[in-house]
Amino acid sequence: MKKQVKNQIWQMGIIIGSLFVSSACILFVPAAHNQKVPTMICSTIFWVTLLIGYVLLFLVDRFRRKQQKKKGKQHPGAFCFFQNRIAAIADGVWILSFLAWIISGRVQAAHGYLQYVLAFLFLFSLHMHCICNGVNFQYMQNEIRRGLK
Repeated sequence: MKKQVKNQIWQMGIIIGSLFVSSACILFVPAAHNQKVPTMICSTIFWVTLLIGYVLLFLVDRFRRKQQKKKGKQHPGAFCFFQNRIAAIADGVWILSFLAWIISGRVQAAHGYLQYVLAFLFLFSLHMHCICNGVNFQYMQNEIRRGLK
């Protein structure tokens, strides 16, 4: 496997991992509630990993723009749906988790930790929706396929 392909796989893994950790911080909110140190740690991890994920995505975007010659009409991933199989899964989880989160807010029996789990799923799948439907993800998929041949 080419070094560049391995780098792209690692970059995408770090981006997704960072956004997962950032989203997972929501799961620790009940434990950190009204405690200064745990709240600061959880908040710091949330923002630092979110920043790492999107700074790396910005760098991938900058690299892609230098490599791609054609400039077609490209929409941000947030405004596109079901662009590939992975994006379709992310979109489905995003829509279902949003609906479940809204319903759980209305149903008294569903109040509690379930809402934090649904908020985590909603946030992480929103990140994945935006990334997996975007041109950077499609570019990286094409480069990885090309490099593996």
